[in-house]
Amino acid sequence: MQFFDLPIPSNQLLNLDTKVKLRVTLSYFAEPNTVRRTLYRGLDLEWDMQGPAESTNSFAKRINMNLRAPKEEIETASFGWEVGIQRRSRGTVQSDRWTGPASHLAGKKRIAVYPILGWWNVRKQLQFQQMNFSLVISIEVPEVPIYTFVKSALIPLPLSV
Repeated sequence: MQFFDLPIPSNQLLNLDTKVKLRVTLSYFAEPNTVRRTLYRGLDLEWDMQGPAESTNSFAKRINMNLRAPKEEIETASFGWEVGIQRRSRGTVQSDRWTGPASHLAGKKRIAVYPILGWWNVRKQLQFQQMNFSLVISIEVPEVPIYTFVKSALIPLPLSV
């Protein structure tokens, strides 16, 4: 499981009274395994994003059952995605969109990419094998140049000697 912090300029988004568009796409290659004419994928991945009013700790507990107390109930508090987690999680290219107020996207937001059980779980030698994936996130904010802020947050500055 991996968590990614989104470099979103909160100050600029909190003051906006406009709708923003967010698109998240996860892509990976699932290793197939054939068993009696049936094709099973070795490992599936899913993603989810921290909701507008959800704390980082609550989000981690919602994604990872091992962080919850026994019988602890966690409410799902993600964004109102257009496709939804049930339909987008059916393949190895998972994409979803959200359109809403800019203030809902402001603040520290995280995206989690986590594994779903497959045949790799019964093969002990493969349980800790890493899997490559691609995660692409795009944000459209009308009339606000957030590209410069996001670019500076993603690309490390060169060290001066």
